[in-house]
Amino acid sequence: MRTATTRRRFIQASAAAATGTLLGDTSAFARRPDGPNLILIIIDSLRADAVYERAIRTPNIDELVRQGIRFTSAYPEAMPTVPARNSILGGRRTFPFHGWHDYPGLLDSPGWSPLRDVQHSLPATLRRAGASTNWYASTHDVAPTLLSMMGVRAPERMNGVDMSPLFDGKPLPKRDYAYGGYGNSFFIRTREWAMWARNAPKRFHLFDKKRDPSEGDNIAHRHPGVVHHLYGIVRSRVGRLPYYEGVDRHG
Repeated sequence: MRTATTRRRFIQASAAAATGTLLGDTSAFARRPDGPNLILIIIDSLRADAVYERAIRTPNIDELVRQGIRFTSAYPEAMPTVPARNSILGGRRTFPFHGWHDYPGLLDSPGWSPLRDVQHSLPATLRRAGASTNWYASTHDVAPTLLSMMGVRAPERMNGVDMSPLFDGKPLPKRDYAYGGYGNSFFIRTREWAMWARNAPKRFHLFDKKRDPSEGDNIAHRHPGVVHHLYGIVRSRVGRLPYYEGVDRHG
């Protein structure tokens, strides 16, 4: 029998969520009309002794362990962050990183590469099965959500969205895109398009998400109007993007 999601159960998971939740446009909140809701929580850089030993008190994680299944001999198939998450989302081994080369926008380190075979990844497979989300969540939404669930008012300086109304079946404010950055680059994703570029701004990359879900065909030169529009959205939200000289080997 499936146990309903309640505020208490959400709070029990707060420690895990606060230490690193992977939220994106294919997001951790996925649902099917005839099935359970799915929340995928990925904890980044958590030492084993913080979970299985008594030197550190982690009552919320302990409660999750008590209610679930504990794997005491589980190890990441690949490290660090990007290779590990590619393995999780792809359901395939990525080590020993055959055919790797330096990808602009990612660290110059073996294993740091885009997710391959996107059509058969976990989010894409769930979407084909009818599980989807219509809202772009982001990591900066985590803190306001957890504060709300604890009955604490979020500071005005926090600009994330409280997502806790989802647990009461209520809608969230409209959000048609996600944007962010990595190093000297920025990205923006909508339902139709994915784009990234250097903050300079230069080296624009645009992808049609429906026709090219693996994002391998840069069509920025064919759609300058779309590039201008998406870049304008980012600038309207954050202003001028900083660019730090000497950081990127590839310019």
